[in-house]
Amino acid sequence: MPNILRRRILAGVALVTFAPFFLQAGLPENKWQRFSAGSFEINYKLSDRGYLDQIVRLGRTAASNLSSRLNFTPTQRITLFIADSQQTFDVLTGSAIPHWGEGVANSRQNRIVIKSPNLTHSTARLSKLLTHELAHIYLGQLSHSGATLPRWFNEGMAVLLSSDEGFSGERLSKALISDSVIPIDEIEQMLTFPGGKAQLAYEQSYAFTLYLKEEFGFEALLKLARETTPEQPFESVFEQIAGAEIGDIEQEWFDVAEDKYRWHFLLDFETYLWMFILLLVILGFVAIRLRNRRTMNRWEEEEEIGL
Repeated sequence: MPNILRRRILAGVALVTFAPFFLQAGLPENKWQRFSAGSFEINYKLSDRGYLDQIVRLGRTAASNLSSRLNFTPTQRITLFIADSQQTFDVLTGSAIPHWGEGVANSRQNRIVIKSPNLTHSTARLSKLLTHELAHIYLGQLSHSGATLPRWFNEGMAVLLSSDEGFSGERLSKALISDSVIPIDEIEQMLTFPGGKAQLAYEQSYAFTLYLKEEFGFEALLKLARETTPEQPFESVFEQIAGAEIGDIEQEWFDVAEDKYRWHFLLDFETYLWMFILLLVILGFVAIRLRNRRTMNRWEEEEEIGL
């Protein structure tokens, strides 16, 4: 069976606005423990104390790697909340995150909320989840205050920077086959998508961002973030860098994606299994037809001999 981690959406999302935090939401302050580690302030419950050292270590490594790749170090402290329950997660995020989300970042408040490993029952992707959310914070601080980056770019960059091998293109491949690729501008509504469609939105965001990196270079992606301002929107900066509107480049990417990803669905073991079963059914049907044909021929020959 396919790797179940690859079937779930463990990456987080970026929010433009953030829900009121626990002090305003009525959660007792004394239930939270606080730990300061360099540029981080981590808020956690005692039930998650065993994960604190690992989260601190992974967070520091992720921050160091991001600073190196982006040539940028945030100047403001980042606050991280570890939600010990779905209820706590919903309170901290204002119930704005669908059930498939396991982390969220608000770059304007430099705050991240992730679900506790006790809640997700895994630490396997904790490093990538932290890197993904920190990437949102870094991009937000890298860009101008008040500037808005489109969700496809924000999520595509976060997946790219977290080196998430879970996005292999299988779902995009199936979308290409079934003609159900999501237009880039519709990805803005990703938080309203069911899990499967959200997974496709992540894969498309990553694939399109990767295409831009390959065509124009990684520095061009950083330039998109740096030069987007309230006065000069993302679309305008994009056209200056790419020499064409986003829609035109999206069509170019779509043509390339059809060649690059169309057959990736074959990497899915489950697909192979069903194809194998279908092949067995077809071969069985053919074998039965051939056997019946031989039987009929034999009967005809026997009748001719009898005559």
